[in-house]
Amino acid sequence: MLVSIEDWGHITMESYIKHIIPVLDDRLQQHPELCFMQDGAPGHRGGETRAEIQRRNMPIIPWPPYSPDLESNLALLKKRT
Repeated sequence: MLVSIEDWGHITMESYIKHIIPVLDDRLQQHPELCFMQDGAPGHRGGETRAEIQRRNMPIIPWPPYSPDLESNLALLKKRT
């Protein structure tokens, strides 16, 4: 069942856990060669979010607090969108 973002409002820690994490977990189980990286948004870094990711044993790449290499890549992506 597809759910419109309008149905659950802003992305909070609770909505991220309820709507996003299950989709990511399913995709990661289908493709075990993948990992995911999330930024430092409040819904991503909350304790309940981290606990849910750990409970599901999802492979995650830590987001560095600052990386000049990453910043230049993000600037390129922003220009393309």
